[in-house]
Amino acid sequence: MNYKIIEPKFENINSISKEIEHFAEPNIDPKKKRKFISEINIIIDEVLCNIIKYSDCTQIEIEYRIEDEFLVIEFKDDGHKFNPLKTQVNLDNMKKNHYNRESGGLGIFITLSFADKSEYLYENKKIFKIYKKLK
Repeated sequence: MNYKIIEPKFENINSISKEIEHFAEPNIDPKKKRKFISEINIIIDEVLCNIIKYSDCTQIEIEYRIEDEFLVIEFKDDGHKFNPLKTQVNLDNMKKNHYNRESGGLGIFITLSFADKSEYLYENKKIFKIYKKLK
C-alpha cells in the first residue's frame, strides 16, 4: 500500500498520476498497457480536478495498492459531502456535441466508464474508491 497526502492544487495532479502509473506498470498486461495507462490517468485527473474544484477541502489523501487483479485507488478528502455514484448522468446530453451539451457530469461519466468497479463511503471524510483491472 502506498499513501500520499497532497494539497488541493491542480499542479499536484501530474506528479501523483506519474507516481501511481509507475507503481502499477510492472503489473499491467503488456497488451493492455497503453490503454490502461491512458484510462487510469484520465480517472486520476477527473477525480482530483473535481475534488479540487468543488469540494473546498483542505487536503487530499490518496492511497493506492494492488489488490488481487486490480489497481485500487482511494481518494479521501474533508470537503463537502458528494457521492459521485448517485450523480444522474443524462445520456442524451452526452450524445450532443460539446457546443450544445449542458455542462457537468461528463468527467464522472468517463471515470465510471473507465473504472471496472467503484465505491463511495463517508467516514468523517469522503472516500471514493476506484478499481481498475490490471490484466
